Amino acid sequence: MSRMTIILGIESTCDETAAALIKKNVDFVEILSHVISSQQKEHEEYGGVVPELAARSHLNNIDIVVKKVFVDGGIQPKDIDAIAASANPGLIGGLIVGNLFAKTLSLALNKKFIAVDHLEAHILMPLMNNSKISYPFLALLISGGNTKIILVRDFENYQILSETLDDSLGETFDKVALMLGLNYPGGPLIERNAQNGDSEKYKMPMPLCIGVEKHNPNFSFSGLKTHVKLLIEKNKPLNQNIICDICASFQKTITQILIHKLQNALKKCDMQIRNIVISGGVSANLYIKNSLINHFHNMELLFPERELCTDNGVMIAWNGLLKYEKGFFETLDSKISPYSNLGSI
Repeated sequence: MSRMTIILGIESTCDETAAALIKKNVDFVEILSHVISSQQKEHEEYGGVVPELAARSHLNNIDIVVKKVFVDGGIQPKDIDAIAASANPGLIGGLIVGNLFAKTLSLALNKKFIAVDHLEAHILMPLMNNSKISYPFLALLISGGNTKIILVRDFENYQILSETLDDSLGETFDKVALMLGLNYPGGPLIERNAQNGDSEKYKMPMPLCIGVEKHNPNFSFSGLKTHVKLLIEKNKPLNQNIICDICASFQKTITQILIHKLQNALKKCDMQIRNIVISGGVSANLYIKNSLINHFHNMELLFPERELCTDNGVMIAWNGLLKYEKGFFETLDSKISPYSNLGSI
């Protein structure tokens, strides 16, 4: 039996300060502890994330979060094997805080440092302890900052097939919610209101999905967002029924766009695909999740556990473990970046 491996993961790319400890013993990975400090209240009044406020909050919270993760996990810092931290993409202020903390701890403990691509961590999260999936597979990443379809040929072998030309899907949810007078973050509130609405009430456009653009691989949500804005203006003053109907119609349209783009991507793959991974914060939307499962019923679809859909330390630690096993380490002078290098690895 091989020695167990313990990895600390630190996440600070946006508005969550998170850390986790995972332990691998033979073929099973156990989550020893994970802690998330959310900044939702700080950013709520602005309707979105304010980068400088986010960086300050990370600075105030990171030592508290990491200390708690060790206490909750019953692990001493000296007993870990490596420290993984998200190094890209993300808000520079948050990345600086997380990386400096992780590198300082790495130096103090004489432990390996592992730089993690935040998007790669999201994509690979559903693979932890899951024997149902094997390479190659298709990944749909739908989050607050990104909307992409990626062909995952193998670990560290990615081909971006589709991405958004404007807003991400999560950002689109937030902006539509703001127009409707709902709070931030908007995704969960739109999903909740949609449950009491008529998804057939309003017909909405599906940009880059019909006519001459139907084979365009990319996403565009600006036209849909503008349509919702005009629809709101037309139906003022809004009442709860109108809000619910708009939410339901918007959510259904988004889902149809995702299905259309996934179908296109599957046709263009140069290898047989049996699995689709859906990850990122928007993958927590149960309507979208169930609709995709029902449509692609002849394939195996995998999602992270609901609490691990949004940014978290577990996905960073898990990606760090995969890199640790392959000896993919970084020096303490490694760079951070606001951009992902997913398409080049």
